[in-house]
Amino acid sequence: MSGDEDVAALVFMKDEHHGYLPARIVYMSEDGPEAMVQVELPGNWYDNTTMGNGASGRNKSFVDEDDECVVDLTQYPNQELPVQNLEDDGTTITCYANMSRMKHLSEPAVLFNLKERLRLEMPYTRAATDVLISMNPMDFSGRIESLYEDEVREEYCKKLVGMAPNGCYGGGHVANDGTSELEPHVFETSALAFHDLAHTGRDQSIIITGVSGSGKSEAAKFCLCTVVLMCATNFALEAEQSPDGEAPPDADLPMFLVESNPIFEAFGNSATVLNTNSSRFGKLTELLFARTGTEESPRLVGANFSTYLLDTARVVGHGVKNERGYHIFYQLLASPKSYRRQLWEGTDRLDPSCFRYLGATNITEIENGSDKDHWYTTIAALETFSITEDELRTIMIALCIVLQLGNITIGNEKTSEDSMRSINTSAYDDLEMLSKLMGVTYEDLNNAITRRTVQIGKNHTKLIQLMKGDVLDNRDSFAKMIYSLVFDWLVERINDYICPYEEGKFNTIRFLDYFGFEQNDRNQFETLAINYACEKMQCNMTDRLFRLENQYRAEGIIDGKQNFNIPSNLDILDLFERGHGLITVLTDESSRNSGSDSGFVFKIKNIHRNSPALVEEIGRVKRSALMASTKFTIRHSVGTVEYDGTNFIASNKNKLSEDLLNIGRSCTNKIISEGFAERAANVRAGLTQENEFLSAFSTELDGLISRLNDTKIRHIVCIRPNDVHAPKVVDQHSVLKQLRSANIFEGLLIERSAGSYCDSLSFSDILDQYICFYGGTLTNRSPKEIVRDLLGSFFDEENELAQFYKIGNERVFFSKDAIFRLEEQRQNLLGFSALTIQCFLRGVPCRSEYLKKRRAIILIQSCWRRHNAVLYFNAYRDSAAAYEIEESSRCRSLMMEHESAVLIQGRWRIFWAKACFNEGKHAARVIQKSFRAWCKRKSLTMSLHKVIYHAKMDVRIKNLLEQLPASAANGSSDLASESKETIVYMHEEMNKLRGSNLALQEQLSSEKGSIMRLKRNSSLRSERSEAHQIDVRRLNAKTQMLEAELRISRKEAKQLQEKLQVSDLLASKRADELNLTYVKQISERDTDIACLRQQLSALQTKHNFEKSRLSGELEKGASTGKAEIAKLNERIESILASHKDEVSQLLSSLEQLEHDRDDIKGKHESYESELKDMKEELDSSRNDYLEEVAQLQREFRKSTAADKIRIRELEDELHSTKSDLEQCKDDLRNNASDDVHFLRSALNKAHNEIRKNKLEMDALKASHEIEKNKIRNEMKKRTAPCRRCTWQKSMTKAKARQKEKNRAIDSDSE
Repeated sequence: MSGDEDVAALVFMKDEHHGYLPARIVYMSEDGPEAMVQVELPGNWYDNTTMGNGASGRNKSFVDEDDECVVDLTQYPNQELPVQNLEDDGTTITCYANMSRMKHLSEPAVLFNLKERLRLEMPYTRAATDVLISMNPMDFSGRIESLYEDEVREEYCKKLVGMAPNGCYGGGHVANDGTSELEPHVFETSALAFHDLAHTGRDQSIIITGVSGSGKSEAAKFCLCTVVLMCATNFALEAEQSPDGEAPPDADLPMFLVESNPIFEAFGNSATVLNTNSSRFGKLTELLFARTGTEESPRLVGANFSTYLLDTARVVGHGVKNERGYHIFYQLLASPKSYRRQLWEGTDRLDPSCFRYLGATNITEIENGSDKDHWYTTIAALETFSITEDELRTIMIALCIVLQLGNITIGNEKTSEDSMRSINTSAYDDLEMLSKLMGVTYEDLNNAITRRTVQIGKNHTKLIQLMKGDVLDNRDSFAKMIYSLVFDWLVERINDYICPYEEGKFNTIRFLDYFGFEQNDRNQFETLAINYACEKMQCNMTDRLFRLENQYRAEGIIDGKQNFNIPSNLDILDLFERGHGLITVLTDESSRNSGSDSGFVFKIKNIHRNSPALVEEIGRVKRSALMASTKFTIRHSVGTVEYDGTNFIASNKNKLSEDLLNIGRSCTNKIISEGFAERAANVRAGLTQENEFLSAFSTELDGLISRLNDTKIRHIVCIRPNDVHAPKVVDQHSVLKQLRSANIFEGLLIERSAGSYCDSLSFSDILDQYICFYGGTLTNRSPKEIVRDLLGSFFDEENELAQFYKIGNERVFFSKDAIFRLEEQRQNLLGFSALTIQCFLRGVPCRSEYLKKRRAIILIQSCWRRHNAVLYFNAYRDSAAAYEIEESSRCRSLMMEHESAVLIQGRWRIFWAKACFNEGKHAARVIQKSFRAWCKRKSLTMSLHKVIYHAKMDVRIKNLLEQLPASAANGSSDLASESKETIVYMHEEMNKLRGSNLALQEQLSSEKGSIMRLKRNSSLRSERSEAHQIDVRRLNAKTQMLEAELRISRKEAKQLQEKLQVSDLLASKRADELNLTYVKQISERDTDIACLRQQLSALQTKHNFEKSRLSGELEKGASTGKAEIAKLNERIESILASHKDEVSQLLSSLEQLEHDRDDIKGKHESYESELKDMKEELDSSRNDYLEEVAQLQREFRKSTAADKIRIRELEDELHSTKSDLEQCKDDLRNNASDDVHFLRSALNKAHNEIRKNKLEMDALKASHEIEKNKIRNEMKKRTAPCRRCTWQKSMTKAKARQKEKNRAIDSDSE
């Protein structure tokens, strides 16, 4: 810096009391690394700054404002003063919601940024990736209160989580992370965890850290409620969208989770100096979600609460008046008086000071609510988990037992037997009340508290009186154990209600609210365990930063020369865990009968005297004084703490005397008795280890950290701004210490150096997830080249390449926007692909189902239409029959009426006709007579003329004949004779012509009659031909219908035949495949058998070789035993064939050898042993071979049997398919034939009906004929031509009507 810029630069300088102060550079020294600066405090400095004791910033600053001082630059990084981040006006500090984007990043810049945001009522700030800093506002009124409204929470959930198509949280995706447009908030952390669980399926964890009073419990509550309320909204939408409107079975889980908070606060929180609602236990909340797809919302199916290290020391007392014990005790004393009287008479004492465990306190309200109000809230929450009446009374009685135990006092008076009196006289009533509460006798309770039973030998025991301090420790341990059992029982009851209904693998979101670092006036065993847990969690965060730094260095993202100086607390953990650490020494000392607290402290100081985490004793301390001391000091990462080792051994043993255990098991309180019984059973079963409380707690912490490291972790670092509970006021020194403990600045430096690349993926992960965006070739290319091309094609602009990702050696580092863009496009592509696949997958069964339903509908419709047609036909037939019956009856009645009328008319006409007839008869007779006379006269005249003519001709002929002889006499005899012959001939011919004329006349009359008959026959034949043509048309129409049905049935048969052919092809292909596999397996079996045969042949060759070897050795024998050796060779060969019998014969022959037997006896024995070995090897090899062959045969048979069974099953399936097809054919044919038969039967029925109707009409015609004949007979009798005429007219009309009816019937039948 130089010139005006040096003078005008606003920087930060170190301060002993405030950490850093804002200042202005006055002058930069050119001689050395020094600068002259002037403190320049902002206007609101005194209102927003305090010290640990509440003093203002002015009173504690080691320099006064406007004073100039010289600063050594070697105390600062890079020998430069940290520069302030200011607005354009040059005076206002710039507030950064994300501190990784600071223009000038430094430790004081982070501190003053948090301070300025707290002043502006913005308590949340983003630090490094997945790290949120929460400053406790101390006052939740005004703008702070509006930050936690439901509308704000819904805004964060909608923008960060995304909505499913059905409106549920967690489905679909969001376009970007949404954090750039939203203020940092605890809602953001929980919403992002829910979003990542929904879209990646990876388990999530949110770790809330901070010192006591930093607001950890409230932050954990807001995180849990955010996720739970999203799940409750999803359940409500499911209930609205369900058909029956019923809620899902897990819909009560959100209510149970929310209602568990008042219970945990009442039984696990107490008031401390720094926090009136301090959580005194560690809690891990696990929300269990069912595994779903990326487009569906995670479904909450259960939860689980795990608690760690309940501070039972808070049960038996607290430090000062501005502290309290657990809230439930004070709520019980504030409960209604009627309830307390029913519970226990001792609760009439309303003042907590009446109970020694509670003592005096000046705290009357917790979070702006009285104990009475909180009592009703706690009872309502307990009722949610069905803890009412008896169980509630049991819990409260157990709490009363704890309170009454604290009122037991111990005396110091000695008796004559030099033993201690156990109980003061003033405490007898209290002990009696306690015995009644517990349901045990006064003597047993007194002995259990003040004495200890010692086992002497196997069968003898002795009561030993305890000292006053041991009795008080016994009493307090018993009270702690009872309260711990009550707390564990409540946790188990809550878990029973929120556990999932079904077992399986679930995704989880974990919320860890663990202990804050503590430092009290007297720090005992519980404080040591709490601070050890804080160190373990701090080490896990530090390891995370180390891993991140190493990863960035290995990938070349940050410069290898850059050093971040991340502080480590490994030396503190080594003090606890490494080698003979504090935990091991405490466990060993607890296991020894003579172990003591001072011995434990001495061993720690002696073994770890060179440890930097253990503070050395000041000056030279004598060994005796060192051994007698029980105090030791540890340098923790937050500060130095002095511990009092008194009762460390007893607390680590976590064991009560057998007398107190028996009292607990015999107590009438169900929770206490069952708890002690279960504890004893666990100790006997080895599930609970004694003397190893801190060791077991360390193992439990390791398991917890391992489970958390398997998930994606987000941190919420809670900061306590001051110790005086003042809003908008910051103790800079305390806040800076908390920030350094959480390594906030180092995390920001690492992320800043990496270029804000928050996420990273390996090349294989990128190729697995985003290979769908790559359009090039994959062969002969390295993964790095493929990833470079893939990302280059996705982010096609050069400025985007440097903005969104950076490629390392083995990984690619992305910014949040890049990951969200990639994931968005991937989700879109996968969604489209999934929709396409689902479309086809859903379409195939839907299409088949549609075709099945269509065929079924067509069949049902055809059956229904046929049924309706049958019903219609039956109804029509019935109506037609009824109509015919009615018409016939009407015809009959009309005929009868007509006949009656005709009869009457006939009678009248007969009467009238008779008169007319008589007159006409006379006239007709006259006319007829005249006409007949005229006709007779005419015929007579004609006949007379003919006769006359013929007579004349005859006369002339006679005359001519008579004249002929005369003429002949005159000389012309020849002519006369010829004329005579001619005349005779003419006369004869004339007679013949007359006869033929008559015959012709007769024939003419007959021909006229035949012509008339032919005309009548032709008319009848024409009518019949017309009728036949009508029948032919009907038959042609029926034939066409049948041909159409036949074509349809042929088409369906052809389709079925094609399907049958396809199925036959598939079956044949399957059979061929099975045959191929069968042949392949057979070939494999053949190869195995060939291998076995080769092995057998090898064994045989080996056997032959051994045989030849033995024969050679036998030939090399002594000359005296050649005959015996030859016999032996023969017997050896016989042995190989006959086994045991031949061996016995060989032995008998060997016994008969003579004097050479002694020389070759050893050889014979060796030969015999070798033969036996060979025989055993051969037998074993044969047996093994036979077993292998048998096993192969069995396997082959099994496989062939299985193959045969499979082939049979396939053949059966094929036959069943063929039979089904044949059945379908038959069904179709039957249906078609049934329809044809039905139509034919219907037609036959119609024809039958027509025939019946025709028969009836014939019968009517016959009756009409009969009636007609009767009338004819009457008319003949009466000779009335007028009646005949009228009857003929009526009959013609009746015939015409009948013809019309027949035509109508024929048309209906058609």
